[in-house]
Amino acid sequence: MFESFIQKLRHGTFITLETTPSRSAQFAPTIEKIAALGLDSLVDGFSTTDNPLAKLKYNALFAAMKLQDRFGKPTLATMSMRDRNRIGLQSDLLGSNESGVRAILALTGDSAHYSDQPHSKGVFEGNSNLLLDIITTLNSGTDMAEQKLIAPVQEIYPFAVI
Repeated sequence: MFESFIQKLRHGTFITLETTPSRSAQFAPTIEKIAALGLDSLVDGFSTTDNPLAKLKYNALFAAMKLQDRFGKPTLATMSMRDRNRIGLQSDLLGSNESGVRAILALTGDSAHYSDQPHSKGVFEGNSNLLLDIITTLNSGTDMAEQKLIAPVQEIYPFAVI
């Protein structure tokens, strides 16, 4: 699924549909709306956002997994540095990798200043370059502490905004 998507990105025209999950414990209504409108037949893949503007939303990695399971099309999941440290980022990437979520848009993330939860604070252990380094390291078969992974990841495709 991802290899053909990556080839299309490199050599052709492609369309993705960005989804911003809601502040809900259910992503199914979004999926059903996409299906009802037939949008899945118009796109090559999907993207999911990661708590934009530091506002609580359904998890982007789980949303990506659900979109892929339902429509059989790759999803580019956004991950931001605002809400996770390097251990959390590696853990999320390992778990999402086994679930088939392998395309990651690395973002630094919006400041917690924008949040509708005034007591939240951003982690920001690094910027999106650190997340790209983490992906490269995991793809090489080790973690950020240079320890070999017991089972290697399927290739994670990193994306960035320039």
